[in-house]
Amino acid sequence: MTLAYGTDPPSIETPQGRHIRLTPASGIRMRAVRWTWQDRVPAGSLSLVPGREGIGKSQFACWLAAQVTNGTLPGALHGEPRPVIYTATEDSWAHTVAPRLAAADLDAVYRAEVDVDGIITGLTLPRDCEALGEEITARGVGLLILDPLLSAIGTGSCGRPSNHWRAWPIARGARWSGWPTSTSRRARTR
Repeated sequence: MTLAYGTDPPSIETPQGRHIRLTPASGIRMRAVRWTWQDRVPAGSLSLVPGREGIGKSQFACWLAAQVTNGTLPGALHGEPRPVIYTATEDSWAHTVAPRLAAADLDAVYRAEVDVDGIITGLTLPRDCEALGEEITARGVGLLILDPLLSAIGTGSCGRPSNHWRAWPIARGARWSGWPTSTSRRARTR
């Protein structure tokens, strides 16, 4: 077999039971977009807030959390205050995050942590996706904020976040359950 560019494909074993499935576009049920924030943050999707450090991504996330918890965000949740789950690993909750959330309903903003046999640690995705999804559904959460995204993604053997494809379970969970997810990501600088 020869690829379009004239090179032979690498020799990779295909796991048994894995097959390509093709679906014609005519077989896909089209649906209107439901907007958590009208024309900006679609419900059931992973939304990124990229940018260099220090430009206000975390402050924006706190503003967004306040809008959702107060029911003032234009879109599907307008007039319906909803809880927010917020993970923040780069800033102090006591000194930075909670004060920035002063405009939010603080009883409706939840800091997400994981208890592992009495030891409190941060979320590790995709490992904690199922339990996180259960909490989101049980509490009727309107928004999940991961600040920053890469701090919640599990690490590989080299100790660095392992492949950006690990965000897929977050996006998949958001799409299936309808919970919107907003994350911040520091832009790479050269």
